[in-house]
Amino acid sequence: MSDRDQHHEVCTATLPSVQSPLLTCWPAVAEASYKLLKHSGPAATHDLLRTIDGGLIGLVELGVPDVAGIRAIQEKSTRINRFSWPTPH
Repeated sequence: MSDRDQHHEVCTATLPSVQSPLLTCWPAVAEASYKLLKHSGPAATHDLLRTIDGGLIGLVELGVPDVAGIRAIQEKSTRINRFSWPTPH
């Protein structure tokens, strides 16, 4: 968590009251790692992975039953809505 982020103080103040582990999935970790590497460098990516390894962030598995929810979230995104998703045959 960068102390340069506009929400850093609020997040830092709130984090102790949040029950851990915080949950995420590998696709979110991959995207966060890419963005951290691109904008903050490899140390930030290593910090994220250390946070996961330390148990503050837990990973959940995704499966076929989760696809409908993922797709619904994507459809709400204006960035994603510019693309046309192929229809499965």
